[in-house]
Amino acid sequence: MLGINLYFDYRDIFKAPRLAGGKNIWIFLTGNLVGYVIYWTLTIFSFILIDGISLSDIIKNSGLYPCLFGHTAPIISWIIYWLGILIWIFCIFLSGTAVSQVTLNRLKGNDFFSSQDAWDYSKKNWHPVIFSPFAILIIIATFILFAMIFAFICKIPVLGSFLYVLPYPIYIFGSIFTIYSFIVFIISMVYVPSIVGIYEEDTMGTVFQSYAITISQPWRIILYNFILIPLSYLAITFLSWVFHASIGLMNLIFGFVVGKPFENIFSFASSIVFPDKIVNYINSRLSLLDLTYLIPDINISYSYLSVIDRLAGIILSLSLFLICLSVLSYGLSVLSVGHSLAFIIFKKISDDDNVLERKTEKELDIDKILSGDDQEDKLNAFSEEE
Repeated sequence: MLGINLYFDYRDIFKAPRLAGGKNIWIFLTGNLVGYVIYWTLTIFSFILIDGISLSDIIKNSGLYPCLFGHTAPIISWIIYWLGILIWIFCIFLSGTAVSQVTLNRLKGNDFFSSQDAWDYSKKNWHPVIFSPFAILIIIATFILFAMIFAFICKIPVLGSFLYVLPYPIYIFGSIFTIYSFIVFIISMVYVPSIVGIYEEDTMGTVFQSYAITISQPWRIILYNFILIPLSYLAITFLSWVFHASIGLMNLIFGFVVGKPFENIFSFASSIVFPDKIVNYINSRLSLLDLTYLIPDINISYSYLSVIDRLAGIILSLSLFLICLSVLSYGLSVLSVGHSLAFIIFKKISDDDNVLERKTEKELDIDKILSGDDQEDKLNAFSEEE
């Protein structure tokens, strides 16, 4: 198997858009779709708990993009709503872990490593993905708790003054470590899927690696993200332009042959995926980023449609929504692949550890079986690999 040669420096980050295509987009599309469906369902349910709002009104007003912000809702509604957000984020994290596994095998030359294999790995190793950031938060909370306890002790008359000034250097170092841990937490939210997917670490190992790369590679983390984020933006821009041009060509052909009925159906479908409030929000709030190219140049006003045409428009809107989700998934895939490449570079520079030369757990198990004397075990291992 012929792998991909790396420079183990910033030049490798530019490989991210090319490695992020294909099955990696599919992995993120699957994860985003599952996360979105759960988010949408829980958000609609959180709206139902608000007095005076019917289900039909919720769906009519919220459509594909329900959001509880801007509404007065009971505590239970907010809990359910945030649960939906957290589950969607967790699905994105699992997708990133799967993409890291695909990237690792692609760099090793194993192009037959499937998206299902990657998902199986993510499902098996979901614990460190979700618990590692929480472990870092627990570390931060522990230091803050101890600081509060010592602060209360320092309220003791006479003795408290000395308990404040004598261990003051210890307080300073504890404060520095707490701030450092908070920075590690932010970085872990970015690199945990890559650490778990590339290095196959458990929760404690992932926490250790998060602290290690933060202290040893801070400037490379900043530099590589300055390279990666524009790359992701350009990738989204390019893919959205491709879809935009393709949809425009198809509309031109079908509009010429079918005429007004097709235009009405497409306008109705587009009004579902790109409602006025979303378009206006992008134009008013995100004008500095100039994301309006993501909105198709269409007239979302439509004349009367029959029941059949409306049903056709709803079906077409699902396709348009999946196209938009694919564009988002490609951007996330570029970021995930870039962070995986960055972590491989970090390990090579800091520890002289070439991750591409390490064997995965699956490869080690196969080697162990193949090295035995039992021919039947060898055949079984070969069959499982196939």
